[in-house]
Formats: sequence, structure tokens, C-alpha cells
Amino acid sequence: MIILAVVIGLIILVIAHEFGHFIASKAFGVKVEEFGVGYPPKLFGKKFGETLYSVNLLPLGGFVRIHGEEEHAEEGAEPIDPQRSFVHQAIWKRSFILIAGVVMNLIAGWLIFSGVFMTGSPEHLILGEIDAKSPAAIAGLMRGDVITFAKLGELELKDPVQIKEFIGAVKRVAGTEVTIEVMREGKTIETKLTPRITPPEGEGALGVELIEMGFVAKPFFAALGAGFVAMASVLWLTILGFANLFVSLFVAPSTALQSVAGPVGIFTLAAQTGEMGFVYLAQLIGFISVNLAVLNLIPFPALDGGRVLFLCIEKIKGSPISSRTQRIINGVGFLALLALMVLVTVHDVGKISR
Repeated sequence: MIILAVVIGLIILVIAHEFGHFIASKAFGVKVEEFGVGYPPKLFGKKFGETLYSVNLLPLGGFVRIHGEEEHAEEGAEPIDPQRSFVHQAIWKRSFILIAGVVMNLIAGWLIFSGVFMTGSPEHLILGEIDAKSPAAIAGLMRGDVITFAKLGELELKDPVQIKEFIGAVKRVAGTEVTIEVMREGKTIETKLTPRITPPEGEGALGVELIEMGFVAKPFFAALGAGFVAMASVLWLTILGFANLFVSLFVAPSTALQSVAGPVGIFTLAAQTGEMGFVYLAQLIGFISVNLAVLNLIPFPALDGGRVLFLCIEKIKGSPISSRTQRIINGVGFLALLALMVLVTVHDVGKISR
């Protein structure tokens, strides 16, 4: 169920991206020949006005086929109309059409985060990193466990457990056995452990990192504001993340993949996130939407940023790069991205198997 929700969410994000190209083209009077959901072979379609709206067999996203994306029409295709074709538009209009998909992904992220703030989220105390050889590690507690009950001496704490109250109680009963119940993968697990009186420097009595999650629902306009701030924050952090990744590819290529996740890594993270509730899963989808926006802005062949780079070169040199050259460069870029995806997927599988 969780994986299906993620797949549907990713498909919606790709369709939203293509819808950005679609509405920008329509706004400038550029003819859109087809708006497709999924990828061919085509299952069925219906034409409204001049645009064919199709549903295709491979449910991996969507596409927009814009009239005259190349200077010359393919053999058998209708002649290119200079007034309605993409290639004959001003450079700024073509750039806007290309960037519109990125803008739509940012808007989608904003709306998803806003919806999360409007919905609110159940509050929980969750275990983060666990120190090796600590009481928590010995007791079998794991990262991501949700504390649902704790008996600390005479005090009993129930979900939602407050972090300050929990830490204070643990310190008071250090050296005596306590009982903690956690929720893991839908199952309640009871553990008994003894907090350390004098833990190693930098570690707590139990040897765990505690994370408070959840928040109260916000009113509509407050949620919109909070959603925009969250989107902007994720956008900035994503830009920094890609910049650090780019630097590490040259400085320490062997460790560059540690911070990158492919499809397998995303689905694994989604499964773990979904266990905490669909609100947290929605947050992940919003995060992915902003990441897709930044990824597509990178000036690399086969990405929207790469196509905008071609337009910048055209503006500087006064003439466009030939269609054949663009196809070759984009083809090489696509193969490079495909190879990177395979490499990242192998790395993700390796992390799961360890």
C-alpha cells in the first residue's frame, strides 16, 4: 500500500512537471500536439481542440509533444507552422516554457507541504541514532522505533511521550531497570534496560538520540505560509546538497554516492516513512518534488537546464545549435544519466543487503 502510494505520488509529480510545459506553451500560443499520461504504447486518447490527450501503457509519468520542437518536421508529419511552433518563438519564451515544469514542481511541493500543515500530524517520540554497545543497542532498540509507553520507576509515560519529561525521568532512575515499549513495523515490542549512571562523554544514559515528531494543524492561510517557508527551506538545502555532491565527485568520488538515493533507496525510505503515517509520506513526496525541480535545472544534457543552456549559447552566438548536434548531445547525456541511475541502484541494493 505504501509503495503504491509512492508510485502514484511520483507519477503525479512527473505529470505536474509536464503540465507546467503544457500551460506555458498554451499561454504563448504554441501548439501542443499531445499531452500524454504514461509513456507509449498508447492505450487510448481523445482530441479536444488541437491537442490529443492520451493514456499510455507504461505508467512512469507523462510527456508533452510540442509542435515544432525541432527546426524541421519529421518525414510524414504536418508542416511546421512558424507562428505556432516552439523553435520559432523568442528565446525568452522558449526558456520560460522549459522552466515552467520546474516552477510547477516547486508549486506542487508548496501545496503538498501546505496540505501537511493543514492536516497536522500525530505527535510521537522517535528513536534516532543509537550508540554502539549502549543499553539501548544491547536491548535491541532500533532507529525509527516509536516510544509508545515507558515505565520509569513509579512514573508511567504514554504516547505521545514528551522528550523533556522522558529525559528527566531517565536521569532520576539511572542504575535501575526500566521498561520501554516501542512500535516497530506495526508491532509493539517491550524491552527492559538499565540507564547508565555515568555514560561515556557525548552519550546519554540510554545511548539514543531522541526526536520529537508531529505538530498541531494550522489554519488555511497560516498553513500556506508555513508550506511556502518549508518549500523554500527544502529548495535551499537541496541546492546546497547538489553543490556538495558536485564537489565531492571531484574531491572524493568514492564517497559521493553515500548521499545519493535511486529508486530502490527512495522506496526503502518511503516504506520506513510510511510506517509513521501518510502525513510523513506526503512530506517525503513534497521533498522529492522540490528535488526534481532542482535536478531539472542542472545545465546537463537531456535535462531542462541543459536545453536552456543551448538557448543561452544560441543567444550568444546568434544562431541555434543544429538539431542533429542537440540530439547527439542529449542522447549522450541521457545514457550518462541512465548509467548513473544503474550505479546508484546497485549501491542502494548493496546498502539494503548489508
